[in-house]
Amino acid sequence: MYFKREKNEFLRLLCFGATFFVAGMIFEDMLNLNGHIVTLIGIGIHLFAYIIYRLIVALNPLKRIERKINKQPYKHQQLKMYFDEYIPETKKSYPKKIYKYVSLTTPTDEEKNTLATLFKSPNLKKWIKGSSNRTINENKLYSLATDSLWFTRSNSATLNDPFEGRRNSYDDDLFPFEAWQIEYLKQFAENIRNNLFICCLSKNNDSPPMWANYANNYNGYCLEFEILDTNNLCEVYYTYGKNPFNFEYKGLENDLLEDKITRDEAYKYIEQLHIYWASSKHSDWNYEDEIRALFCNLNKDMNIAYETIGIKLSAIIVGHNCSKEYQDFLVYMAKRLSIPVKITTLNTTTNNYIDVINYDVTIKH
Repeated sequence: MYFKREKNEFLRLLCFGATFFVAGMIFEDMLNLNGHIVTLIGIGIHLFAYIIYRLIVALNPLKRIERKINKQPYKHQQLKMYFDEYIPETKKSYPKKIYKYVSLTTPTDEEKNTLATLFKSPNLKKWIKGSSNRTINENKLYSLATDSLWFTRSNSATLNDPFEGRRNSYDDDLFPFEAWQIEYLKQFAENIRNNLFICCLSKNNDSPPMWANYANNYNGYCLEFEILDTNNLCEVYYTYGKNPFNFEYKGLENDLLEDKITRDEAYKYIEQLHIYWASSKHSDWNYEDEIRALFCNLNKDMNIAYETIGIKLSAIIVGHNCSKEYQDFLVYMAKRLSIPVKITTLNTTTNNYIDVINYDVTIKH
């Protein structure tokens, strides 16, 4: 695991001081400054900036852990500190609330008839227990009605990113492996992907691309959750490279060849890396501002209860293009759960594209 070292920051600060010094020399006649004064000011600004940087490092827990990781001589030591200290520290900065966008299409006549029967509690309970042949739209409402979210296998073809879970590949041309058979490593990675299930959430509720792509252009809705436990959550990080991870594999192999770790220990680290790299995406996706829920070793794609995930439903946000039938049901569910219901509105007066406001509607059935 590699983090930017202090010397890189020092070089940036040195360039800053040098730039100021050159600018001072250019403008010293214009400003009527002595050359020695310009030099001292440049050195002073450079030292001041460096001191400020070191204070920031000293006061930033993540920076301190990064420095400790960089000082470890062996890859397995770096990874142990990364998983035991760095990842838990990052979770302390997670937002208090996260959001799940849900897409809905225009309801069919049959779906409208089904919705019309669900506004009485006994009917809703009967529908939850007895409904097995549900439409795609009804599956979304079923998840809401059962306090659960749908989890999909991490290498599923239904995910919208074709490289999902496949950016962490082994490049044996760039890093020829001696201690492992490359085909075995590739199969090992695929087995992990087959047993890893994900549910994608976001840090924001007012992103036009998210409402367009994941809530069918405001025809769907968005669930607001409070985070109760971060154990099953992992923040997505966005990178430019297709595969920045071979250094980790090769580092573990070197530790293995030097008898610093056993083969089983090496595979355990690789398994942990694959799980966290399941939350790596190309930077073009950074508008999603994503946090994922991850579960291993499920039997199949399935619904998992909010409580098990470590979240609590706190509000329902209705897209302003959502059909009346679905709006009525979402308002009914919010009232039934005693949580606020909100709606998106287009904003033409400020820099914000959309607003999320309280939706005060009384539904009578």
